[in-house]
Amino acid sequence: MSPVRYSRTLTPQNYSQISISRKHKPTVEMWTFAARYSFLELESYCRLQSPYISTLLKTILTDPTRGLVGLSRLQISQDILNIVVMDLVARSISNPSPSYCLKCRRGCGADICVACKRDGWSEMIRYTGREGG
Repeated sequence: MSPVRYSRTLTPQNYSQISISRKHKPTVEMWTFAARYSFLELESYCRLQSPYISTLLKTILTDPTRGLVGLSRLQISQDILNIVVMDLVARSISNPSPSYCLKCRRGCGADICVACKRDGWSEMIRYTGREGG
């Protein structure tokens, strides 16, 4: 009997494991993919390894025109949103905000400057093809 040969196709599970093991730099698209398809390990990796992504999420959640409804329109499950909100609240209590933008590093006095905030939301919309709010 010949041994079973496994194809080397890149499945979503493989993508998650490879990204984490190779310590790929988390991107907004990577987080959106992980959150949308409930890859908890990759979602957590992106959110915890990138201050920009976690702050962008906090900014979106506190924006009255987007919030939870905006993220759920991007087909992100309530379970993932629950995890994200609980983590962001716990971390915001223990960590003070920086005085510079976490993406472009300009000293604007905000976590994320207006331009980077707009770009991050656009990346999520471009990935999902849906307007979230």
